[in-house]
Amino acid sequence: MELADEETGSSELQNRLMACIYQPDGHCKHVLDERRAAWLYQGYLHMQRKHANVMHRLQAGTFAEELYLLLERYTPGKPHPLRRDRELKQKDLKSVTTLHPALNSLMGNAQERFASPLDASFYAVNYWTPYARDQVFGASYNAYKVKWTGPSIAVPDFDKAATAEAVEWAIKSAQTVHEPSLALLVVPAHYPYAGDTIYEALVAYHPHLCQTLAHIPRRCMPLATEDHAMRALPPRPNQGFYIIAIGNASGFEKYLPLWEPRWRSDFRDAVRRACLQPKDCNQDITFWDLEQATLRVEPPTHGETIWDATTTKKFRRRPLDITRPGRLPDHVFDCKPNSTNSDAFNDRKQRIDATVAEALQNLKRLQPRTPELLHDWRRFRYTDGSCIDLQNHGLKGSSIGAAVHIPARQPGEGPANQQDGTTLFISCAHKETSVYLQNCNSINRAELTAILTALQHSSCELPLHTDIHIATDSLGSIYQIHRMLCRPQDMREHRHAHLIMDIVREIGRQRGTVHLWKVKSHVGIIGNERADKAAQAVAKGEIGEEDLTQCSTASNCRTNMYWPHITDFWPLI
Repeated sequence: MELADEETGSSELQNRLMACIYQPDGHCKHVLDERRAAWLYQGYLHMQRKHANVMHRLQAGTFAEELYLLLERYTPGKPHPLRRDRELKQKDLKSVTTLHPALNSLMGNAQERFASPLDASFYAVNYWTPYARDQVFGASYNAYKVKWTGPSIAVPDFDKAATAEAVEWAIKSAQTVHEPSLALLVVPAHYPYAGDTIYEALVAYHPHLCQTLAHIPRRCMPLATEDHAMRALPPRPNQGFYIIAIGNASGFEKYLPLWEPRWRSDFRDAVRRACLQPKDCNQDITFWDLEQATLRVEPPTHGETIWDATTTKKFRRRPLDITRPGRLPDHVFDCKPNSTNSDAFNDRKQRIDATVAEALQNLKRLQPRTPELLHDWRRFRYTDGSCIDLQNHGLKGSSIGAAVHIPARQPGEGPANQQDGTTLFISCAHKETSVYLQNCNSINRAELTAILTALQHSSCELPLHTDIHIATDSLGSIYQIHRMLCRPQDMREHRHAHLIMDIVREIGRQRGTVHLWKVKSHVGIIGNERADKAAQAVAKGEIGEEDLTQCSTASNCRTNMYWPHITDFWPLI
C-alpha cells in the first residue's frame, strides 16, 4: 500500500492524498481516500489490542491484505452476502451520505444499521455490515441479529423487499424492547406506484410508532459527494425519499423532541444543506410535524396478516444490541448534539479527528517501499474528443473539438503556467457548408484527430526509440486503427478512412513501440479529465485561434464512390 498525492475526478479537479493498494506484481488494484484509510487503520489496531479473539477467529492478515480484501468484497457485481438472489450495486458501496449530517444533527452519536467500512461515518457509535470479515476494522456483523435500541440511522437497499424488512425490524424492536429505541430510516418513495408497498402499509398500520418527518423529491436529491472509494459516482436516484422515524414513546421523548421549534428548524436547515440544489428545488422538500407525520396509505383491513409467524418467533430470540457494544476505539453511546451534552459531542468529534490524524502519520511511517509502476501515468498522452449538437442552438450540424493532455514528468516541473502539464487544443471540424462534410463532424473524427495529433507531437518531442503511450476513452477508435492495420481493404468505405490511414502511417514512422490504451471516462483519471474539459472548450468555441492546433485531414465524403453491392438490394438503381 502506498500514500500518493493524486487528483480525484469530479465536477472540479481537487488535489487529495490517496492510498494506493498494489498487488505483488506491482499492479495498482484500488485507491482509497487517505483519511478513510487512516480511520480503518485505527480500527484495525484497536481490534488487535482489544479483541484479539475475534481477529484470531477470522484469521486476519496484515492491514494491507485486509484492506485489499475489503475493496474486493464491495466491488459491484459480487453476490450480496445476505441475499444471494441479487448482486451488489453502487447503492451498497455508497449510501446516501449527503443526508448523514442532517440525520446526525437530530440523533447525535447514532448507530448505522446498514453501512460498510467504506461509507460509515467517522463519528458513528457503531455500524453494522453484511460481511462478517468487516469486523477486523471494528464493524458489527448483520444488523438483523439483534433488537435495535438507542438511536439508529438506517438506509436499507433501495428495493421493496429490503425496505420492508428494515421497517418491519424497526417496528418489532420498538414494540418489544423496554429501553428507549428510535430509528431514522431513509426509504424510497416508489413512483408511480406509491402506496402499494409493504413498508408503507406497515407505517400506516402503526401510527403510534412510525412518524414521517420529510419527503425529498427525486430532483432535489443530490449525488453522493463524499468520495470514500475512487469509483464512479452512482447515478441520481430514480425516485424520491421519505425520512421516517420509528420508535417507542421513550425513544421519541429522549432522542427526537421535534416539538421544540429550534430543533425542528435546525433539522430542516440541515436537510436543505444536504440537498445541494437551487433554492427552488429545496422549496419542494416537505416537512411534517409529529402530529401530522403519517403516510397517506390505507391501513390493512382487519384480519389481514402483517407479521410472518416464523419471522416473529425468530425475532423473539434475538438479543438486545446493548449486549454487543460497539468495537470502535471511541465508544460513547449516548451523546446528543442539540442538548446539554453538546460539549461532550464536540469533544468526541475533536478527539476522533485527532486520533485519525495520528493514525495517518503512523500509517505513512510503517508502509514499506512500494514496487515501481510498470508504466508511469505521467509518461502517457491522454486524448479525448467532444461533439456538441448545434440543433439545440437553432443551427445545423455539429461542433467538434479535440485535445491532448501531457502531464508534467515531476510535480512542479516546468514553468509556472505548465506545472500541471501541457494541453494541446485541436481544431478538427470541417468549415465548409457542404452537407457531406458537415456530416463528417462527428465524435469519431474528434477522437481520431486527437490520437493523430498525439502521435505527431510525440515524434517531435520524444527521443528516438522511445515507446509512446497514448490513452483514449474511445474503444471504437482503437478498433478502427487495428482494422486499418490488419485489413485495410475493409476500411476503404469508412467515412474517416483518410484520417485513420494517416494514423497508421504515423505509427509506421515511429522507431519505438506505440501503445494504445483504453481508459474509462469520468472516473477520476487525471489526464482524461483534463483532456475532456479542453475538448469541450474547443467545441464550444472558447479557445482563440492562436491557441489552436489545426488538423485539416480530409474526410471520405463518398460522393463520387461507386457502390456495386447496392444493386444487389435495390435492382432499380
